[in-house]
Amino acid sequence: SSGNIGATALDTFAYSGTGVTGDLINISGTTYAVAYRGPSGVGRVLTFSIAADGTTTGGLDASDFDDTNCTYPRILNVSGDVYVIAYQGTDDDGFAKTMTIDSDGTISAVIDALEFETTNCLYVDMVSVTGDTYAVVYWKSSSSGNLVTFTVSSAGAFSAVLGTSEFESTTFGAWPSVITISSTIICVAYQGVDIDGFAKTFFIDGLPLAVTTQTCEAVVGVTATGRGNITNLGNSSVTAHGHVWGTSLNPTTGDSSVDNGAASATGAFTSDLTALIPGTVYYTRAYAINSVGTSYGANVRFTAALTRAGIIWMEGSNFRGFDENAIEGKYIRTADVD
Repeated sequence: SSGNIGATALDTFAYSGTGVTGDLINISGTTYAVAYRGPSGVGRVLTFSIAADGTTTGGLDASDFDDTNCTYPRILNVSGDVYVIAYQGTDDDGFAKTMTIDSDGTISAVIDALEFETTNCLYVDMVSVTGDTYAVVYWKSSSSGNLVTFTVSSAGAFSAVLGTSEFESTTFGAWPSVITISSTIICVAYQGVDIDGFAKTFFIDGLPLAVTTQTCEAVVGVTATGRGNITNLGNSSVTAHGHVWGTSLNPTTGDSSVDNGAASATGAFTSDLTALIPGTVYYTRAYAINSVGTSYGANVRFTAALTRAGIIWMEGSNFRGFDENAIEGKYIRTADVD
């Protein structure tokens, strides 16, 4: 009847002689990956395949993400072929690392790393909250149950730790498990004081927003049109958005800038860049601000145009030009015509 379990396993794949605290994830189709504590305590990811009938095929690829120590790894997909693993590492510190795993099981080297806990970090669990924001829960042995948040970009780059909190302030917060309830709420279940079981919910406030910068349009004389796109509002109101520009990389709102005001939805926007010097190279970035801080898009380079809108007329056999941004009546271009 429904729910019966077969008397024996369909197939068995021994992926390691010392495969401790493994975590399993589907990569694509029949390709799977397991993150685990391997020989001599190394952190290892191994890929293999599982057919529709349950038949397993041996390791496709394997890679060590920590060559010293790893316990309680948790692996999640970030975007596309990028994955993040959080775990208890060297000196029991808490680490997170990213890598790519292709649909055929090929594993890359580590892309980026973050140490999110510098003392004790036991029984790690991790969840995607919303967008590129992740929450990790763990027991800080003989101290408390802790929660941290950080972001992972689609390319696998970490932010610094965004927020920290204690879900249990006593000496017990063991074996925590965390799930997402909504884009702003998570729930942590764990063993607490007197071996009682608790479940607590938390509001994750002020998630960072995301903004991108596109190439400029209408670069004419002393003006240009900057283009940007807010791709993620986070979960805190966007109080300002626009463009910044300057003659050096990574301009900020402390440089030349324009503020288009608040934004209530994702989408493309434009800004008027003014007071440019023709022939000068500029860098511009789209930006947006919420309670977390200011988020910037990538740098876009452009050169303020030497050619300005104006009027050209003929006097006798000569063409004369008048620049609308120059002093009225000044001839700035002459061409003799036979």
